[in-house]
Amino acid sequence: MTEDDRAVRTGGLAETIGTEGAAAMMGWYGPGMGLAAWLFVGVFWAALVVLIVWLVMRLLPSRDRWATRGPDSPEEILDRRFARGEIDEETYRAQRAALADSRGPSR
Repeated sequence: MTEDDRAVRTGGLAETIGTEGAAAMMGWYGPGMGLAAWLFVGVFWAALVVLIVWLVMRLLPSRDRWATRGPDSPEEILDRRFARGEIDEETYRAQRAALADSRGPSR
């Protein structure tokens, strides 16, 4: 009996070419990924998801960024104008005093 006859009789390819050959022919290329490869893949995808979430949070405007800061007070506007040099010191002091008088006595 030849090898071909034996393969036909038993119906098994593995018996003709051996288990390693049959496994290679069926697309099995060894034991697969090891533990280190699985860990690397898991860490890679977790890092990618974290990066995408961080980018979305960083690039999209947030509603509460400006909600904590109210409108500027007249004193703050006056201070900025003086700092930019739009008004001189005499005008600054006069307007600051006028603002203080219009607010009345502080409690």
